[in-house]
Amino acid sequence: METLVGAVKGLRTATEVAGGQHGSSTTHVATFLVNSTPVRLQMPEAMLIGDGDEIAVAGRTKDGVFNAAAYRNSTNGALGKGAVGMYYLLGCVFSVVGVATLFVVIGAVFLAAGLWMIWHARYLSRAYAAVLAVQPAQPGADVEPGGRTTQ
Repeated sequence: METLVGAVKGLRTATEVAGGQHGSSTTHVATFLVNSTPVRLQMPEAMLIGDGDEIAVAGRTKDGVFNAAAYRNSTNGALGKGAVGMYYLLGCVFSVVGVATLFVVIGAVFLAAGLWMIWHARYLSRAYAAVLAVQPAQPGADVEPGGRTTQ
């Protein structure tokens, strides 16, 4: 888990809607730079981030892009994380169904999906804890070059 701290630059936002006749889901995506590092932040709710805001994001770098799983905006106090509760709930349900039907091949698929959802919920929780642990920068304080930490 990495944490990146700095000012937001070049903010772009988009809303992705998926679904059909019986329901839909909305995902909010923001892309921006922090200390010249490209960041992609995807949340279930709109993010309260603007150009120039001091932000902390936690996640992992993949293919040169920092994929953030949680954020903390020190400028306006906003916080955001993925749908931890939903992943825990679905993970438990899928795992129970998987164990109950393990004698059939499909049970292994349900169990694997459930365990992955529980793992992902823990990842989102760790990312949220990481951004909460970052102390907001004080005006005029010296900031470490790059603003990146790892856990």
